[in-house]
Amino acid sequence: MMSSTTFHRTVLHQGSYKSIWANPDSDANKKKASSGTRLRMAAAALVMLACFGLGALFLEWPGHNEVQAAAIQIKEEVTVVPGDTLWSIASQHVRQGEDIRDYIRKVKTANGMTTSTLIPGQVLQLPQ
Repeated sequence: MMSSTTFHRTVLHQGSYKSIWANPDSDANKKKASSGTRLRMAAAALVMLACFGLGALFLEWPGHNEVQAAAIQIKEEVTVVPGDTLWSIASQHVRQGEDIRDYIRKVKTANGMTTSTLIPGQVLQLPQ
């Protein structure tokens, strides 16, 4: 009498398909699994790259900052003197209870600034 393993392998060799159970360590099975995995990973990477690229385009699109700046109402203007920083100016003009970091973001947006660098003589518009 044949053992179940021998019978199983005999049936598989006579069939028209290949099972992973016939020889699970075969190179063909490894290549199929790894190429499918590689394809899915590449597709996921392309989708993520496209999302990041579109997000960056949207944020840097001409007019994006101008639209945000137009929505901010200006309270007053301040001329920068040597030694001034955005933090020092914002701490003097921020409303009580408002986070100073949020106010600094508003100041930068209202003035179309991409960095926190100030130049003496620069006029800053301060939002309400």
